Amino acid sequence: MKSVLIITFYFGERRKIPKIFEEDPLICLKKQIDYLKKINHNLTTIVFSFNLDYDSIDILNEYINKIPKKIQKSDVEVVLRKNHGFSYGAWSEFTLKNLEKYDYFIYNEDDYFFIQDNFDDYLINTFNNYENCGYLCSVSREPMGWNNFNKHAGFASGITSKEKIKIVIDEFEKISKIQGNSYNLGESIQIDFTNCFVKKGLDIYDVRENYRIPFSTTLESEPDIIYFFDYNHKDLLIPLVIEQNNFTYTFADLPEFKKYSN
Repeated sequence: MKSVLIITFYFGERRKIPKIFEEDPLICLKKQIDYLKKINHNLTTIVFSFNLDYDSIDILNEYINKIPKKIQKSDVEVVLRKNHGFSYGAWSEFTLKNLEKYDYFIYNEDDYFFIQDNFDDYLINTFNNYENCGYLCSVSREPMGWNNFNKHAGFASGITSKEKIKIVIDEFEKISKIQGNSYNLGESIQIDFTNCFVKKGLDIYDVRENYRIPFSTTLESEPDIIYFFDYNHKDLLIPLVIEQNNFTYTFADLPEFKKYSN
């Protein structure tokens, strides 16, 4: 069984930027390496995929030779691409090019860090335990008016498999070819990236039965963190902002975030 973790990095402007990111644009890359060295995992390959604008390649050049070739027993691969399609475009593009090399594809953003030992085994086992699961994410969102009644991964860090991707491969090919990078387009791509599984008769689940998810908000008017599934007491992954002192937080308290078993 072969698994790959694909982390997408971006050095440009963000809607809500932690001060530590402004001080060191490479902080997410450095911390990803540190966490993946520290926690146990059985990943076959770790991919650092960089969405680059013309003015951001210089930021990476000063550090690219310091990226290790292996982390624990996992091979490390570096992918450089144009900043098109956000993380979803990078994930889809790499997946299609390497579909036959891996059984499971785990996706993550640059500013979130897995902190639990054997997180990859947990994701694989949980994905396989849910009947008809097409995608296991961090936070799923139910069909509502604001998302045009399309169930999707609201926080897409998660996992799918080679066999399930083959069912939605046409949609993955479309996402991999998207050229834009406006935030409005990004919101649309976010829905399409996982709702395509639902359209093919599969389902989307999240980790609410086992883990709390601290989500880093994107608007200055919001608290720094929204905790989803706060009835759990362990975090599967944490955002960059949570490492800072005195962050503000609130809890997501909506019926759609109750345990599946309720």
